[in-house]
Amino acid sequence: MGKQVVTTMSTKCTCLGIIEVTRRQFQEAGTTCVECPACGARRTLKSPKDLPHFPSHPRRLTPPPKRERHWVEQEEIWKVSEGRGWRQSVLT
Repeated sequence: MGKQVVTTMSTKCTCLGIIEVTRRQFQEAGTTCVECPACGARRTLKSPKDLPHFPSHPRRLTPPPKRERHWVEQEEIWKVSEGRGWRQSVLT
């Protein structure tokens, strides 16, 4: 009998990179919510350190909530977004 090969799509996002934001920048912006540049998932960092890594997370399968101030990576620079959705934040 042949072997069965089961393939499943991982539910975890592979983006675990460094968030190029300092503790002082988080404090000045007034938010520690960051958006994954790969899938758009958002996480709030409890006590951010200088240049933290994006935490392990499941891939976002639904649109992110709107009107939430958060950090987003645009053209390799982390900026504060005033609540636009993931796709709009990245494309504009």
